[in-house]
Parts: sequence; structure tokens; C-alpha cells
Amino acid sequence: MELPPHDDGYSLRRLVRTDTGMVFRETIVPDSDVRDLISTVLLNHQGSSRAESAVEDFLLETIPPGVPQDQVQVVRLPTGDDAQIVQFGYQYDIDVRHLQQWDELGVVLEAFLPLIRECLDSSGTEVTARTFADLRTRGLRVVQCERCEQPLTDGHPDWKGVWVSLGDLGGPSCERSMLRDTQDIYSIMVPGPHSIMQS
Repeated sequence: MELPPHDDGYSLRRLVRTDTGMVFRETIVPDSDVRDLISTVLLNHQGSSRAESAVEDFLLETIPPGVPQDQVQVVRLPTGDDAQIVQFGYQYDIDVRHLQQWDELGVVLEAFLPLIRECLDSSGTEVTARTFADLRTRGLRVVQCERCEQPLTDGHPDWKGVWVSLGDLGGPSCERSMLRDTQDIYSIMVPGPHSIMQS
């Protein structure tokens, strides 16, 4: 069963045959705020394996208390045609060889519910100033807009050298930076560029 991508995260559930038998595998992808932050940071490092390792460590350390961390791994996700935009998620396997009924799987999965709620509910994974600071302490290049506070990159494949957020579908513009020609009374306000927050 696959839940389609949306702002509050999504998951992919499937049965997988491994060398030791069948397992129930669930892959959980964090909400869009966290996804965009991580993808933006990695674009700022252009394929650096050190940056990817730092992001993996960050995600592992943010697993909620009570979740069996030794059973959860951080995995790189396929991103379709846009392979330059990297995304990560959480993944764990449940051995189903000894389960007799579907309800038994639900009991086993209860241990992972805090992680599922954290990823699928955007209110649980709110990107805070502390999150940005945590990533910076790991030596990662984290850039924010001073006005809209969105994470920015100048390494986007479609906007090389221009500060843009992944949510800027119409181009590198800030919704809180409106411009207008004050000399023309008939001019309309349009979004201006992002303003880099100095950290």
C-alpha cells in the first residue's frame, strides 16, 4: 500500500522477499518542510558524500524516544527524473514469517508509531531555528531568507547561481518581498528576490 506524496509526509508499505524470507518493509518520508530543508542543504553541497553522511546522522538523531533505533535506517529515496534533488527517508523491516494474522503486524508496528506520527504530521516535524542551527553545527551550508525564512540554495538545477527555495515554482521570488514601481500609479506589486539571512 502506498500513500501518495503530500505536505504532511507519506509512506510506502510493501512485502519484500529477502535472503532470510519475507519481510514487511515500510519507508517513511518526512513532511515537505523537512524534505525541502534537507534537499536544499544537499544542493548547496552538490553531491558531497560528507554532507549526505551529516544529514543521515541528523535524521537518525531525531528519531523519537521509544522507537527501536537499531531497527531503523535512513535511506536515500529515488527522485524520478530530477536526480539532482536528493531526498532521504526512514526505513525498517518486520519479519513476518512467524505472524499468523494481519492484526499481529499492527501490534508489532506500535513501536514505530511515534516515528510515523512525527513524519506524517507536519505539526510534529516543524522546522525550527534550532533545526537550522543543528545542521549548521554539522558543518552544513544552511541558508535562509530573512523575510520568508525559507531554506535557500543557489545550486538548483534550473536556477544555477540564483537564490531560490524548492517551493518557488514560479521562479526565485519571495512572497514577503513585494516590489512596485512607485513612479507608476498603475503598476502592480510583484514578488521580489529573497534576502539572505546572515547567520
